[in-house]
Amino acid sequence: MKKITPALAAVAAFVALAPAAHAADGTLNFTGNITANSCVINANAPDLAIPLGDVPASALASAGQRAGQTPFQIALTGCSGGSTKVAAKFESGLVDPVTGHLPLDATSGATNVQVAIFDVTDTDNKFGQLPAASAYQTLTSGAATLKYNAWYVATGVATVGTANANATYTLSYQ
Repeated sequence: MKKITPALAAVAAFVALAPAAHAADGTLNFTGNITANSCVINANAPDLAIPLGDVPASALASAGQRAGQTPFQIALTGCSGGSTKVAAKFESGLVDPVTGHLPLDATSGATNVQVAIFDVTDTDNKFGQLPAASAYQTLTSGAATLKYNAWYVATGVATVGTANANATYTLSYQ
């Protein structure tokens, strides 16, 4: 029978107890509300197709240039739950963390182009963030129309090709 040396026993004890040595660096406190707010969206047709059309690459020749402005709206009726204002929160798993805009999808051929949404005051409503304060519309008799403009935005010199993107939205109430 082999003997276990004191050094080997100490190493074995250390390895066995190592997972217990983790220290917390911070705490996450999740807060929020589950609300009764609800609205009928676009007469029960909440999915929107927003054709940005054909835009010349020359209109997107440098970072920050916008082109292809396309107005769209989300009509809300039958809103309940006691809130007085509502806006759309735009979301996607592919948000550019620097611009807050939506990169083109993997099937697109164009490069250096993203999609952005601006509200009626021309305020950028960044994807994955709470709506801009200016995007909130007052609910009147349980109805509101949310108006936005979609744009292509250059991140550099745009190249030609298809330029498609997809996102989701949820309603944000105040």
